Formats: sequence, C-alpha cells, structure tokens
Amino acid sequence: MNREVGGLCPDVVRAAAKAGARVVWMPTMSSVINSRGEPGIPLVDGEGHLLPEVLQILAIVGDNGMVVGTGHVSRDEIYALASAAKDMAVKITITHPLTRGFGYQCSLDEQRELASMGAVIEHCFVACMPVLGSLDPSVIVEHIRAVGVDRCILSTDFGQLANPSPVEGFRMMIAAMLECGLSEEEIERLVRTNVERLLRPFEAEVEAEVEANHD
Repeated sequence: MNREVGGLCPDVVRAAAKAGARVVWMPTMSSVINSRGEPGIPLVDGEGHLLPEVLQILAIVGDNGMVVGTGHVSRDEIYALASAAKDMAVKITITHPLTRGFGYQCSLDEQRELASMGAVIEHCFVACMPVLGSLDPSVIVEHIRAVGVDRCILSTDFGQLANPSPVEGFRMMIAAMLECGLSEEEIERLVRTNVERLLRPFEAEVEAEVEANHD
C-alpha cells in the first residue's frame, strides 16, 4: 500500500485479489515513520482509529482468504491493525519486528501480546546483515522460543544489492538457525508449515477450482 500503487486504495487490493495475490502489505517506504522527503501515509486518524480505507482493505483481505502484513508502520498502527484483524477474523503478520530502521521494533513482551491477539510474528534474516546492524541470530531464536514456534514464521527479506540473493540468503538463514539451536523440525514449521497454514484458504480455493474445471 505504498504511494506507487495509490496508497490506501481498496480498488488496488480488489484487483490484486482477482490476480491471485496472497499477501497485502501496509505501507513500507511510504509509511509515516519511514517516508523520506514526502508526507507518509497514515493508517489512523488523530484519535488513533483506523481510517475507513484501511477497514475496507482488511475486509477485502478477509473475504479473499489473504493475509495482511503490517509493513513499516508505528506501534499504535500495528496494534490498531492487530485489534481490527482479530475482530474481523483476518490473518495478520507482524513484519520483521527486530529489523532496525524499517518500521517499529517490537519488544519481546509486545510480540507476545500481539501473538495472543492472533498475529503471526515474521522474523527476517535481513536484520542480521551488517547494513542493518548485524543482529545476532540467537536473538531471533530467543524471541521465537519465547513467543512460540507456532506463532512465528521465518523469511529473509532479501533482494537488495547490498545483500546475498534470496536463495543464498535462505541457505544462510537455515544454517544460522541450526547453529543457534533450532531443530530441523522447528525450522520446517517456521518456513513451511506455518506459512502453509496462513495461505491454506487460498490454496484450498485454487485446488477446488482446478478440480471443478477438470471435471
């Protein structure tokens, strides 16, 4: 939902849903706390309530079995999104809460609270790269264990010129997580099983459509 796609535009989300999109992220580089040089795109009004456009977007996400990611927004916006997502039965991921300089950094207690509201915590290996502060991978493992393996997922968030390729980065992430004490079974849940659970309604609909067309 960055400025390049019109910001908080429900019509864009509808079109994305029809095209098969699985995840909708709230503003990243166009968010209020990350926008540079231009006014950021807020999710809440002066009283902290989600804007009508955000509620419309959440409704579209829910109706289409998609997932909403919090992007690079503020603490108050994260909590407002998580609360509304819970009320509307919309699946939500908290975007890289430990990555410095890109959105709000959630404390461990905040991650636990958000997970108790139904959110899934997405930890990204990019936070461990030198350009973003070289977070010790063991901190990610510590937070995953504290929040619960079933309430977290792992990804790289790579794709930048300063970092390895996403494929190589994924290999590095798996190696680092094993070195820091996660078991192979735990890692499979974090990178596969939990992600499949998030996307399952979409996949089920696609499979049903394929079977119907085949018949």
